Amino acid sequence: MVLSLFHKPSFKDKLNSIQQPLHLKALLASVCSYAARIEQQRWPPGHSASRWHEYHGTSELGDKEPPEPPDPQKLHSLAVRLFADAMRQYEDDTPPLWLLQACIINTSYSMTHGVYGKAWRSLGLCIQLAYELNLHLIDFELYPDGLEKDPPDLCQWSQDEEARRAWWAIWEMDSYSSSIRRCPGSLRTSEVQTLLPVSDDAWFQNRHQNSVFLSSNISNLINTMQKLGNESPLCWLIIAIALMRDAQSQSEYKGALWVANKDKYFAFTKGTSQKTLDARQTSQTPVEVVNLIKNLQSLKMALPESLKLLNGPLTFTSPQPCSMRHLRQQHSAIYNIAMMIEMARYMAHHFLAIQEVEAGLALHNDQIQTSPLNPRLPYPTVGGGLLGVQSCIDAADNIVDIVSRSSEEQVLYTNSFNINVLALAASVKLVQKTFDSPQMDQDVVQTKVEILRDTMRKSVEVWDAPQALLKNLDFLGERVASGHLFDG
Repeated sequence: MVLSLFHKPSFKDKLNSIQQPLHLKALLASVCSYAARIEQQRWPPGHSASRWHEYHGTSELGDKEPPEPPDPQKLHSLAVRLFADAMRQYEDDTPPLWLLQACIINTSYSMTHGVYGKAWRSLGLCIQLAYELNLHLIDFELYPDGLEKDPPDLCQWSQDEEARRAWWAIWEMDSYSSSIRRCPGSLRTSEVQTLLPVSDDAWFQNRHQNSVFLSSNISNLINTMQKLGNESPLCWLIIAIALMRDAQSQSEYKGALWVANKDKYFAFTKGTSQKTLDARQTSQTPVEVVNLIKNLQSLKMALPESLKLLNGPLTFTSPQPCSMRHLRQQHSAIYNIAMMIEMARYMAHHFLAIQEVEAGLALHNDQIQTSPLNPRLPYPTVGGGLLGVQSCIDAADNIVDIVSRSSEEQVLYTNSFNINVLALAASVKLVQKTFDSPQMDQDVVQTKVEILRDTMRKSVEVWDAPQALLKNLDFLGERVASGHLFDG
């Protein structure tokens, strides 16, 4: 979750407006658990004393040791329990927005451990509560152009913006988690009449800013964003995530089938299965891939200059404390958008790549003239190689570039789901080592794998992410080193 859920200038007023003590405790416990987790990583135990004295001075404690920082996991457990207690008051009634916000934070915290049963079901509750609060219809009166005909009431607009952000925070988690689990997302854009969020600066300053609805026509959406001059990092990130979802949905059924049974998957793709499926569900044509790549390229070119990945480093820090938050948010947006673009590029091509490798085509690409998916279609190539394999390699190389130009604090201030992107990129680079190419330097490829793995390790340490990702990568590395990658 990378967007601000709360209106910072009026957050104290929000807390004061909550009359039920249990509700207030539930919300504050969720906020504090997430904050404690980040604080714990920014200030390791050995530096707790110096940090305390820096903020409070030495006279307050004397010779005493500073208090231990709160345990984020205990706070999270408390937050979950308090939220459950508060929800018992609403067995037949709709709960207030602040309880949904507490649920969103608790769910985001749980999902950093992995998209498993508890976290997955918690996301389902968030989705149900969002629909119950009609957060998908906040701006139905403005649909479909999203433009205000009259100057809005700024107070109401600001309250609506807070509700919009709750909706898009859930949508973001749904998008990432469904991609990881290789299953359809639960929230469909065709049913949503809620504007994309504006920039934090505009919201915090109560400065009205026109926005747009998320459309399935990404090309038109990008053009509208440019015409409005909308430079909200959140809007552009959501568009990038939407493209990633499009890439996944084109091979949605095949993805679940691949996870369930590799043999059945290839029976479908080779046309030897006894079961018949709709071709649109089970095949991804080169034309669809090309259209996706066109949208990705359009997005990269349309991004505001402040959100483009240029040649400079992503430091996530600033020598000026007053500009620290803005620069950290900007670098986080650049990082996350770039990651999503490369993730979408990978997902658009990875089933093509799997078929190329399975058929032995990747090792003999100079002999291939037609598509393995449809022999009647000319097979598009890039850089003299097969489209699927080469594009996945290019995406992995670009991800290495993003990581390499970012400071070590990147895992603190970017989306915790990015560890899955790093794992995919590292796996691609390992598989690349099996290809017989005179242009490839094995040592360079291995260095890139190590860069990605080291960043994954840091993410595991910070967010307590699943160790399985590292173990799977190491197992893949052993198979590659032994020369038995494609055995069994």
